[in-house]
Amino acid sequence: MDEPMSDAHSDAPSELTDIDDVDLVDRVKGLASTFPELSGLLSKAKASLSDERRKVWNENMEEIANLPEPCQIAIVGQTGCGKSSLLNAMLDASVAPTSSSGRACTSVPTEFSFKDIQHYEAIITFREEEEWKEEVLALQADFSQSLDGSQEDRKFLMEVDARWKAVCPHVTEQSIRSLDVDQILSQGGFKDVLGQTEYLSSPDPSELQKMLYHRMAGNRTDTTGDPTVETKKIQVFGKFPALSTGVTLVDVPGSGDANSVRLEPLYTLDNMSRKVVEQKRAIDNLDALEKLKTLIKRLFSDGRLADCSLSLVFTMADMPVDFHEVDQYMPYGDENVIRGLHEQVTTVDRYKAEKQNLEKKLRSMKTTRSKAALALKKQIEGIDVRLDALGPQYINQSKQLKSLLAKIRSKRVVIGFEHILGEICGALSIDVTVPLPLLGVGFANLPQRLPRLPIFCVATHDYLELQRFGEPLIFAQEQETQIPDLREHIVTYGTTRNVRHITRVLTDTNELFDQARQHFDDDSRQPCDLGPYEKKAKITLKKQSEDNRRIVRGRMSEIEQLLGEFVNSHLKPQVIDARDRCGQVFNDTAKANHWRAYAACMRRQGEHGTIDLNRDLIKHVYPNITPEWFQVFTVRIPAIFTQLEEDLLGAIVEAMKELGQCPVTSSYLSGLLDSSLEKDVPPHRQESIERALSSVSVKEKMVSRAIKVRKDVSLRQRDISHSFKSRIKETLKPHYKTVGKESGPGMYQRMKSANEQYVRESCGHLFECFVHGVASDLRGKLCDDVQVKLEKNLGRILDDIRLAYLGALNAPLFLTEKKEREHIMRWVRAQQRVLVQIMGDVRQAT
Repeated sequence: MDEPMSDAHSDAPSELTDIDDVDLVDRVKGLASTFPELSGLLSKAKASLSDERRKVWNENMEEIANLPEPCQIAIVGQTGCGKSSLLNAMLDASVAPTSSSGRACTSVPTEFSFKDIQHYEAIITFREEEEWKEEVLALQADFSQSLDGSQEDRKFLMEVDARWKAVCPHVTEQSIRSLDVDQILSQGGFKDVLGQTEYLSSPDPSELQKMLYHRMAGNRTDTTGDPTVETKKIQVFGKFPALSTGVTLVDVPGSGDANSVRLEPLYTLDNMSRKVVEQKRAIDNLDALEKLKTLIKRLFSDGRLADCSLSLVFTMADMPVDFHEVDQYMPYGDENVIRGLHEQVTTVDRYKAEKQNLEKKLRSMKTTRSKAALALKKQIEGIDVRLDALGPQYINQSKQLKSLLAKIRSKRVVIGFEHILGEICGALSIDVTVPLPLLGVGFANLPQRLPRLPIFCVATHDYLELQRFGEPLIFAQEQETQIPDLREHIVTYGTTRNVRHITRVLTDTNELFDQARQHFDDDSRQPCDLGPYEKKAKITLKKQSEDNRRIVRGRMSEIEQLLGEFVNSHLKPQVIDARDRCGQVFNDTAKANHWRAYAACMRRQGEHGTIDLNRDLIKHVYPNITPEWFQVFTVRIPAIFTQLEEDLLGAIVEAMKELGQCPVTSSYLSGLLDSSLEKDVPPHRQESIERALSSVSVKEKMVSRAIKVRKDVSLRQRDISHSFKSRIKETLKPHYKTVGKESGPGMYQRMKSANEQYVRESCGHLFECFVHGVASDLRGKLCDDVQVKLEKNLGRILDDIRLAYLGALNAPLFLTEKKEREHIMRWVRAQQRVLVQIMGDVRQAT
């Protein structure tokens, strides 16, 4: 079996090639001649050069010649939260052992690194004997302490117990207390494995996964009977594309595992930590919140909080969402879409439940030939016909609803954790970068800014199902699982680190050579000046910053222009059109159909013979109320619509003012761009801004919502018409009650007289009692309802615009195009190969 390479980070992928950056490539290649000449200068004998300075310069040159330290990313989280499954998805290979029972499946720190090979390798390193003895001695000292049973002592005993299970779980507590270290060493069978190294290899990642299972699964023994708890670490190598930029992923035991007590130093040594939390009840996970707070404090004290040294990953985003939780997700998505899908899915479920109930009743009958049984069969057949018609759409609608609710659930978790991050950073007085209004949170009890931490909600199960069978449970596309985004984030992190290392090597070499040349006063060698390169980089960054400002200003003007067009050409005509259409309905009622509508409202249910007393009442009442009738429909109602139009357009103006007053102003954008200039703005920010801003389809969203406003206004005329008629009926009800009591001889004449008296006394105020009611209905059902909906839609549009600005200014590097990213990777790998060759030449020369 072939042993793994001694240095897994020196191999560059063979498929990465150079790019056309002639200036930088020439300067890097120039190091091949600079280093031997620098070594010759330092070896010259000169009295003025002290041994101490010569030693310092030689040490500096050796430090420059060394390759950068491996970039490690620790995958931390609670036991059973899906860290190993997440790692397999990121590596696109099932090599890390996983468990579906929620128990610990990783008890040993396992490092996954890139190596340009066609198979998979693993190196298992066991602890040294002296290191193990020191832990046992410390454990014996803790067991020997006298305790009084206080709460602090109980906590101390729990920690000692966890260390005991991690160091030597097969040795009893009595043996630890009574035997010395050598006796425990011989008794437990540890001597055969301590200080040893084991090599594994397989062309299939699944086979290597099985081999590693016994060595990573906690508190077990492997097939040979040797204890595996003394494994110090496991290193796994393979051609993992996500790790091609030199990143090493470290899968560490969960915080609930006994072995995690020995891994605290690992968190402080890693370049980056990735906190993994199960998405379900993530905000209520007190242990995860406490660990997150500890990591933020540590990074803040080390000055590494602002360089993406911490990211959050929420797993199990593809867990099915219970449909009874639909109401909780309404404020976070399109309410009509969610409710429509939910009704369609629940309709099928209701039919199925009804069918099961009918089949149960049919089985309980003594005979299936009775009329009741045949009726049940007929009902079941009718339900089957409905299910056959709805069945083909049910699966797609159900999956579409699950996918939508899963995305909304992820959005809620992210918003909740950003809120919590704000509280944590507020307690630490951390100055950070994201304005709070985007989260809809007030400024009263929270800091004004939040930390810019990358947050991912991943669906590992659906990603693996997509890779294997193409039939996931929730998400139908690989990008929706966010695994590709997470993988790109890792690649970009390693790329950025490599570029910085190359730049530092160039600068340090130039400075050291200038110091040595000036000391020896050697005029025969032209200075190796990298100043033009640095100047060129600064000019490029400055130009990029100016381009960013220009793009953002132009996009802001474009969005404001779209809002103006929306008001003038879409929303205002829609509102006026709705007003005119409703007004026409009422004008027709007042003019063409007045007699029919009025007579229908006043008609009694019963008539006495051939005499209709209502005709007499109508004949006397209508001429007197005609002016009031037309006053209502031609003056009062149009006035209400005119006021409605003014109110709606006023709400639009206020919304536009709010857009102008939001934190995303020109000065705010310029400040962010100026500050980003000091943080090595990537050369691809322009494309990121354009993509992020173009994702807001402002015009299309507004047009659809404007049409909805018109529809809401138009539909209200039907409700108002019904209300109008019911109020007339209620107004005439007392009069009908009085007239209906007449009986006996001369009743018709008395009823006619009563009608005439009613006309004389009440016709002037006949409409006053319901005109105000109609106006109130119109105001309540039109102004309030439609205006609230309009303001809600405009609020959503403004949030989309703000989020687009935020994404444009802080777009992570993995938003760049795939070809552009590969372009950078090829360049970085090319420089790495050149540096490797240079370092080899330098070592031979020295």
